Amino acid sequence: MKIAAMLGAAILIGSLVGCTPPPASGPALGCYDDPTEPYSTWDIRLTAPLGTVGNAEMLYGSSDGTCSEDIGFTYIGTIVRGDNGAAACDEAVGPEGWAEEIDLAVFTSPASLAGYWMCLPAPT
Repeated sequence: MKIAAMLGAAILIGSLVGCTPPPASGPALGCYDDPTEPYSTWDIRLTAPLGTVGNAEMLYGSSDGTCSEDIGFTYIGTIVRGDNGAAACDEAVGPEGWAEEIDLAVFTSPASLAGYWMCLPAPT
């Protein structure tokens, strides 16, 4: 009986060693559209999970939710979640790591990005 209990504990401990924490919940990776046509000139592509600096692209010229229309230029930024964009950007990339925050509430397709912000770095 003791051997079975020790073997069970060893299996449990061994299975926990390689565990990775669950990803930060948030929007799915992919392309998001601002459906306020004809005024929208941007698509947003989330390229990495929340908590990753530089996890998104703003694609100027693509405005149909495909992230592939006539792209004039791309801004690399960081998407964060928060009630206040400036505070969320400070926490995610540091006070010197961003110059502008953009409220992503208008990006609603395929899912809403309300409560998320795009932190854009200062131009270099």
